[in-house]
Amino acid sequence: MLKRLGKTVRIVRAPQDLAGAEHIILPGVGAFDAGMQVLNESGLASAIKAKAEAGVPLLGVCLGMQLLGQSSEEGTQAGLGLVPAQTKKLPVLANTKVPHMGWCELEAGPAGQYLRGMQEPRFYFVHSYHVELNEPECVVAWARYPVRFVAAYRYKNMFGMQFHPEKSHRYGMALLDAFVTGKM
Repeated sequence: MLKRLGKTVRIVRAPQDLAGAEHIILPGVGAFDAGMQVLNESGLASAIKAKAEAGVPLLGVCLGMQLLGQSSEEGTQAGLGLVPAQTKKLPVLANTKVPHMGWCELEAGPAGQYLRGMQEPRFYFVHSYHVELNEPECVVAWARYPVRFVAAYRYKNMFGMQFHPEKSHRYGMALLDAFVTGKM
């Protein structure tokens, strides 16, 4: 999606690969502990934290959003601790399935100026867990499945998106473009 926007993308596998990074996207599919294990063993956890603490914009997508927080009910390892948040399991209620897979419209939160001007913004989700923020004023958007949960947040120079912007067509493209051009 970033290449379609005409952006240069570099895949990072080691801390030194982050040298010169102007923006960082931490993607994620999988389990919390496995994700943190890979980040810790590769040295990327401390390198990402250092870059974020230095003010480099950081976007966590799906599991990446959850890894930016402090902990997860899915595992026992500590998260990166960059965002005051914990990850909780989605509740299993009547007539719903977990994992949640599919499209949801978003409702703007207190920090939701990034969604202004979007007509019925819809985004694609695939997840079994969701983030609970300690600072609700940082919520960019809410979604429902069937309970309301944080779909996106902004905390300092860090952004989290529980949905997959790369699978969310023009809405996801607009948010990725806003992130890499500094409009978020």
